[in-house]
Parts: sequence; C-alpha cells; structure tokens
Amino acid sequence: MTHVVTLEHLWLVDDLNPARAPQAPLRRLDVNLPHAPGGGTNSQAQTPTENPRRSRLLSGVQAMFQGANSSQANAGTTVSGSHSHHGSGASGSGAGGDQPSSEMDLMPGGYGNLTDCQAVLHDPAHRYQLVLVFPRHVVVVDFVIQQVIGTAVVERSLAGLFAVRICRLTGRLVCLHDSGVITVRQRKPFTLPQGVDDSKSQLGSSGGSDGSRLCGESDSSGTISLLTPSWLHQSARAAQFDVHYDTLTTSDPYRMVTRNSRIVAFALCPTQQTDSNDDRKILWGESLRAAIVLQDGRTLFYKMLPPAKDSKLGKRRLVLTAALETLSTLPHCMKMCPPVTFKNWKTYRPLLACAVGTGNVQVLNVATGAVERNICVHTTAVRGIEWTGLTSFLSFANATLQVQSTQNSNIKNELNLTEVTSGRVRQIRSDRADEKPIELVAVSKYGQYFIVAFKDQPFELWDLRNLSLLSTVSQNFRSISCLEWSPRSALRRKHSEMGEEAGIASPPKQTEPIFLKPPANDQQDTQAVENGKKTSKGQHQQFVKEHFLAIDAQSKVCFFTVEGSVLKSNMRILVPVSSGSITCTAWKADKLVLGDSDGNLSLWDITTKKSETTPSQRGAVRKVVFAPGRGNMKIIVLFQDAVELWEATADHTMNRLTSLKTGRGEVSHVDWAGSMRPLLAWANGTITIMDMELKPHPASSIADYFFEEMPFLPAILSPNSALHLKAILQHLPCSQQEVDPLAVMSSLRSFVNSEDTALARSMLADLEPEVWEALVKASVAERALIIARLFGDDEAIRFWTMFESLVDPVRRSLPPSFDLLLPQKEYRRTQLYRAMLHESKRGSNYQLTQCCLDEFLLLGDTDRAVQLLLETEPPNPHFTHDALRACLIACLKTENASQSSVVKLVATNLIASGDTQLGVQLLCVINKALDACRYLQSNAQWDKSVWLAKCSLSRVEQCDVVCKWAEHLSLVATNQRTKAAVALLSVAEVGRCIQLLAANQMLERAMLLADAAEEAGLQIEWDKIKEEYRPAALRLKYARYLHAIGNSEAALSFCMKALDMPEAEDLKKEIEIILEDSTSLIAHHRHLQLTRQRASLRRTPHSQLALIND
Repeated sequence: MTHVVTLEHLWLVDDLNPARAPQAPLRRLDVNLPHAPGGGTNSQAQTPTENPRRSRLLSGVQAMFQGANSSQANAGTTVSGSHSHHGSGASGSGAGGDQPSSEMDLMPGGYGNLTDCQAVLHDPAHRYQLVLVFPRHVVVVDFVIQQVIGTAVVERSLAGLFAVRICRLTGRLVCLHDSGVITVRQRKPFTLPQGVDDSKSQLGSSGGSDGSRLCGESDSSGTISLLTPSWLHQSARAAQFDVHYDTLTTSDPYRMVTRNSRIVAFALCPTQQTDSNDDRKILWGESLRAAIVLQDGRTLFYKMLPPAKDSKLGKRRLVLTAALETLSTLPHCMKMCPPVTFKNWKTYRPLLACAVGTGNVQVLNVATGAVERNICVHTTAVRGIEWTGLTSFLSFANATLQVQSTQNSNIKNELNLTEVTSGRVRQIRSDRADEKPIELVAVSKYGQYFIVAFKDQPFELWDLRNLSLLSTVSQNFRSISCLEWSPRSALRRKHSEMGEEAGIASPPKQTEPIFLKPPANDQQDTQAVENGKKTSKGQHQQFVKEHFLAIDAQSKVCFFTVEGSVLKSNMRILVPVSSGSITCTAWKADKLVLGDSDGNLSLWDITTKKSETTPSQRGAVRKVVFAPGRGNMKIIVLFQDAVELWEATADHTMNRLTSLKTGRGEVSHVDWAGSMRPLLAWANGTITIMDMELKPHPASSIADYFFEEMPFLPAILSPNSALHLKAILQHLPCSQQEVDPLAVMSSLRSFVNSEDTALARSMLADLEPEVWEALVKASVAERALIIARLFGDDEAIRFWTMFESLVDPVRRSLPPSFDLLLPQKEYRRTQLYRAMLHESKRGSNYQLTQCCLDEFLLLGDTDRAVQLLLETEPPNPHFTHDALRACLIACLKTENASQSSVVKLVATNLIASGDTQLGVQLLCVINKALDACRYLQSNAQWDKSVWLAKCSLSRVEQCDVVCKWAEHLSLVATNQRTKAAVALLSVAEVGRCIQLLAANQMLERAMLLADAAEEAGLQIEWDKIKEEYRPAALRLKYARYLHAIGNSEAALSFCMKALDMPEAEDLKKEIEIILEDSTSLIAHHRHLQLTRQRASLRRTPHSQLALIND
C-alpha cells in the first residue's frame, strides 16, 4: 500500500504494481488534524468529538442485564468516546485483520490542513500507521480509523524540522532539525488498564476448538456483566491511549561555517538500526547510524553509542564519527599536479586541485577519490590554478566581478601561493590595485620562474623561489592568449658542462615547499634583478636558462629566453594555421600543438620547423593537453560539445583515436590523471577518471581506487567471489580461539578473478579489530547475523534475528516491525491495546463503531461487543439489525450443541454468499476460531487468518495456521519464500524451515540453520523431513555448493562429514586432486619468485645490498 498527498486529502493506493496501473479506485483519507502547536513541550493536540447520546432502549436493556447495579454501571460507562490528549504522546499499535475499505466522513471539529505538511511517511514498524511531518511537530495517524493517535512536538530550544526518518525495525523517529541537530525519539511502551493482563495467562491453554474462552467469561447464571469483562470500561475510557514519544538522545549542533553549509539530504543506515533498549549483549552492527549531506558537498556520519561509564543519567550518545569532504557542485576549474617520475615516485601523490566558485580550493587524491584538503584561498571565484611543485600551487582570482559587465574597468587581482600540506596561504602582489584582470599564470618546467599575464597589459616575469618581480615585458607585446614554457632547455648540456667544470651543479626542478626557504631581503632582491644571480650565506647560485613562447590575439608567436632577470625575445613568426585565431597550445619534447577557433589542430615540430594542420570537423578547440610519460604523445582535446583523444606521430601527422559526444558545455575541463587515464570535469560537479575508450557513461569504478583503508564493500566483487568471501568468514575456526587475519587472507588464493582476490584481501586486512573479535567469539547464528550486516543482506538479518529470538526470547526480543511474526502473547497484548485505542477514538461514528465491534468479537470480548451494538440509535437504519445481533450474541454465551450447529451452518452460508466478516464473527462467538481461520484462508485473507490465530487459538492450532500460511508464501505465484522461512521459524518449525530452504536452493542458510539449531540444543524431528534434506544429504549438497564457488577447503571439510552418502567419496577425490594441483602451483610460483629475487640480489652492488638489509 502506498499513499498520494494532495493539498486537501491523502489518497491510499492498495494495488500499486510497477507492471500495470492501479485497478482499484483510490481511497480518500480524511484526517482530523490537531492545532499546530506553538513549539512548547506543553502544547496539546486535541481531537474534539461529540459524546454519544444514550437511548432509552440502551438504558432499558442495560438495566435488565445489570439489575440493581444499573445506575452505577451506567455512571461508569457513560463517558466520552474521544478525549483531548497530551500533544507529545506515546506508543502502541500493531497489526490487525483486513479492515473495511469504505470511505469515512470527515470527523467534526477538524483543525489544520495538509498545505504545511512536509512529508508523509509510512511507519514500517507499525502497520496501518502514517507519520505526517510538519515544521514544528509530527503527527501519527491510524488510517484504519482515520484519526490522529499521537503528536510529537519540537521543543522551543530546537530549530524546525528538516526531515524525519523512521527506523524500520524499532519505529524510532530520527529527526533532523534545520540547525543540524539530530534527535532520536522512542515510543513509550504502552500499558494496558488494570484487568486486561489477566487474560494473557489463559492464552496457550484455551481459545481453540475445545469450547473454552479467552476472555469475557459469563457467570454461572449466564447473564452478561458489563463490569466484569476482560478490562474495566471505566479505566479503559479514562486511560490515555495516544502514542507518546520520549527523547532518547540529542546530538551536538554542527557548526554551519558558510551559507553553503545548508542541509540537502538525510539518511539512516538500513542494516544498523536495532540498538537495544536494555543492557543485553549488543552484537556488532546494532548501533543506529545516520548521515547528513550538506550543500557544499560534506557528508557527516553519526553513530549512537551506549551511555558512558561515568554518566549519571545513563543516556545514549549520538556522536559525530566522521566528516567526509566531497567535491562541490558549483562550477570549478581543475589542475593535476606534476606527473610521477623516477626522482619523485617515493613521495608522489596524485593530487588534483579543484577550484570552486566560493573561492575555496579542494585538493583531491585521485588514487583514493577522497578530498584531502579544502582550503579557503580567495574571496571570489578562482579563475585559474598552476602547480609549482608536488605540494604547492599558484591561484588567481578577481576581487570584483565588474569585469564581466564592463570590459574596460580596472579591478584588484588576487594572486596567492598555497602549500597543501600545512594549508598556509601567502599573498603575492598584495600592494597592486586598479589594474587589468589576470588572464593566466604559467610556471616554468624547472620551477624557477612564473609569468603573470594580464588583459591588454604587459605580462610580468617573477622569481618563484624568492617571490620577487624580475622583469616586465615592453608595451609592444600585449594581449597574450596562450603561453607555454619549453619542457627542455636548449642550453641544458652546455650549462651542465660548465657546472661540472666550475663545481656548480644545475639547480634541480623546484619540488620543496617554498615556505620552508628563508625570504630574501630587499637588497638581495635588487642584486638579483641587476646581476641575474643571488648570493645567500656565501653560496653561489645560478639560474638555468629556460624558454617559453607567447601568442597574442593576432596569432603571432614570440619565443623568449629567460636567464635570471634577463628576458630576450628570439623571434616572432606567424604560425602556419588557418585563418582562425589560436585558442590553446600544448608543448611536449619538440612537438607543439595549437588549436584554433575553427576547430583545426596544428602540429609544429620545433626542431625541423615542419608543421601539419588537421581539421577536426568540430567547433572551436577549447583545450589541448599532452599525456604524461616519456614518448607518450597522446593528446586530449576539449571541444564545445565533444572530447577526443589524438596522437602525434613521428611523421608529423595527427591521428584521431576516439571521441566522446557530449552536450554543449557539459564538460568544463580536461586533464590527465596518468599516462592512460583521461580526467574529465563535468558541469554537474563530478570528476570522472576514464579509460582510453572514453566510454559514454561518466562513472568511475570504485575498484580502480587505491584506498589507504579499504572499506568492506563486497558489492564490488563478482557474485561468485562475494559468496566465496562470505563462506570464508562464516567458517572461521571455533569460538574462543584467536584468528589471524593473514591466515584467513591466505585462503583467498582460490578466487577465479585475480582482481577480486586483491580486493578481498584488502577488505579483510582493513577490517576493524572489533569485527574480527565479534566473529571469533560469536556462535553460528550470531556470526551469520554479523556477516549479514557486513554484506547488507536485509533478508538474512531478519531471518537470523528471528532465530536469535527463538533461542533466547528474553534477551533477544523481536522489534515491533515483525508484526504477525511476533510471539503470540506479545502480539495479542498489542492487539488488545490497539482495540482499546480504536474504541477510545470512535466517537459517535457508526462505521468506526462497527470496526471496533469486529475487533472485540474476534478478540473474544463479547460483552463489550454487545454494548457497542446497543449504542446504535433508533434513527439509524441498522438499529433493528444491531439489536438482534446483540440478543444473538448474548444468547450464545451459554454452551448449547444444537445452537452451535445452527450458528455454524448460518456462518458457513454467510461466508459462501460473500459476507465473510459476519460469518467469521459468528464462528468466533461459538468458539470456532480455527474454522474461521480456515475459511479466511480459503478466501485468500491470509493476514487476517494469522491475526485471528495469534489472538484466539492455542499454540498448537496457531502453529498449524502459520504453517499453511508459509506454504502459501512459498508457492511460485506468491514467491515469498524467505518470508515463509521466517514464518516457520516464528512457530519453532525448524525442520520444516530447513526443508523449505534446501528445496529452494538456499543451501547455505539451510546448512547454517541446522548447525545453529544443533549448537543451541533445539530438537529437530528429522524423521518427518524428506530423505534428501536430512543432515548427511544436506552436508553433501552444501559441500558441492562450496566447491562450486571456489572454497575447496571448506567443501572438503563438509564432504568428510557426509561420507555416509555414496556420492561423497567421488566428490572428496575430486576436491583433493584440485587442492593438490593448486598447492603445487603455488609452490612453483613461490620458487620462481625466490629465484628472481636471488638473481636480482646477485646483480645488486654491495652498497645497495647494505641499504636493503638495513
């Protein structure tokens, strides 16, 4: 069942099916909403209804039944059908049978509407209940009676509600407020009025077809006493049955740093919501976990912890366990750090700097996919980033955005140098103002210089090591559109020889953080400008001569030579391209690639002065980037609506490798994460690492990342490998023994896929120590439950939770979400409370009264049912019918075989004619509840039959009804075999459950259930189970299953236990042969590895051997 919300009503859809449109008409739900509370805890939600009028007939019949106590009884029973209740209300509900689907009228006295409703949630832990979320309160509605049964109000000290999530198992309300505070509210356990619990003791010994009653017994005279039913009406009327919530815990408020820290999403972990309410043993994974996603991309993770040992209040704690930085969704530019080389591979980290529109720069580790730094660098949007080394970068921004509207206006530029490791930001050119905006920043390949180019203004040459200005280009060369530094120096060899002769080595490329070097004083900067050299502490330093080219708006290229502060212009030529202006360049080795506005790519050989122009048949070229790696001449080209990979060949031609068609402006930036890994930044804020084929779906596989701590994610493995890993964890050594994770990892050698083997080993190596401890000390069932939580298997979690409750019902009580599968006493108690709740809310509505009448008759309280029938007013067209029904029920209080036969015949005819509800009521009145359950099952009302069996039958008869229900669930047409297995477990039919699981090829769960039952001491009648599902045959089937998924070691162990079967010997020989072959193969690989190591050691010099030994 689902619901549709409109401005005025709620509409219920009963037959929602993804394969077809709903066939049944929508059912309108009119809810009598309370007043919107003012925000205080003392606010009340009222549901005013008018008191039912007492008729003269009711008084007369009541006096006839009660005799002398008429006046007292009348005074005790004449109360309001509905009361005003406290607004923060508490608990109780449950499941019932099938209810009438007719539309009920709107109750008088309604307040409020649905226009302010933020969300409507179905409570998965309590059937037939909806939760309506408003800004300052939460309303709980029972849509069977269409009444508000509880309200939870937000305290005055807290902000309004952003979202509410309901725990699937416990029904807790996890409320997220606008301020970032999380509150967990739990329902108060309901208490029945005095006298109600007395009927529980009779359950299990009566209530079946033996003629005994559960409640509402008549006295010896056969008259009905309205003051001696299963509960006292005075206390039932006066009691408050509304749902009340208590605040279980409240998290600390999270500081919202900027306006972009608003909350955008909230979620709960679906498999970890079963935190216990008592001091019983808590298994791993039972703590509630929540996550909050902020607008700036951060994700906050919360976990509920038990009370601290020194806590006097003993309240649970909801603490922030982690904060995950993610990429912002705002538009950004990006730049990859310098590539890995033989000199920096020991300290290299693949860092990607991403600039967002807020002025922050996020540093992303491409190998792990995690944001390592989020540094606030600028006050406005970052326009460009240029790395100066492996851990530092330059970035620039414009302090005002007026340049977009007024092109000729001067602004204040921001140029900063940021060190990633410490997060320190240093301003450059802070004393400049009222100038043209910066267009680009380029750092030389050796890390000595960087150039700052402006719009319609000469560019500047800076010393990167001292952050001092070296030179400014003359006014003749302005408006630079592209600038590229030469990857190699033409005088490199000459300077190297001069350095060897003079004892001076050429300075290496800048890789250390600039902040670690002492700043130079003004006098030294002046000497550096004059002489092109710098003297510091008696050491003589020399600049390496470097080259760069600059292209102006007229497509003119000018080559420059830089040595110290000396800047020389070598030549100025017109590049042989088409008439379009040059938009981007890339320079690697002796190859220079230029892209123009007409979509042409020009390859220019610097050494031979040869050029070749290749049209791309697309629009303007936005960016070209060479792939890293010596000899790797692949190029990624970004167009307005496409991304292409090209390759520059040795014969001066350009070949297109592959292309990716995108939307216009969908890709904002391109780069290289590695020699074979293109990097694409999309307009929606995602960054994708792609392969050389440029697959059309921009998604990065999580298996491609290299995590420092690998999370346990079995979903990234192949299905066969995931099952293999699950079997390895399940069959660890016996409890009370320590397990070495390395020994467990060694058993992963039989994985078919080598990549899955590496991933599985990483998962086990980084698995939390408390998880290993829990797995080792747990029993078979507890270990299966922990593994189910690790793998996120909801069905397995539900199954093993039911088994744990079967073994130890006191310490492992079931949560209310199990509904019809709850223990019989607990379920009946829940339905008694639900019936009283409905009766207290009915008011004078006739249909609600009939609904309560049906519940009371099926629960066995005929006295209260008669009273409800007598309340029908004479103007009601059903007055005579209800009066006769009251007389019939009163007469059937005495046992009479002839009466029972006649009533049973009438009930059978009513059911055959289609009036199933009335026929079932008559059967329950004459204590034929088992027959009523069978009739309900024959009419496909399975839920109501189980409801009636749980509330009215003895344990043996109830077990029979549930087993028939399980058979129905296991049919092919129904296809709910897992639910059928849990239903069989709920009535302790372990043997039937094993047979059902094994027959449906759920061999793992069947075998584990058999072992767990044997460990727990449960008796299984194997004689009633088919021969093919008995222990020996079951172990053989399970051994074949383990052998099929690759776990030959465990398969051999189970095969040895099934040697009574003739087929077990053949399987045993097959597994032993495979194990011997794999063992010999592993030994051969190890021998080859040792041989290679010894050979490499013989070729290693003694100096390196000493370092290796150290």
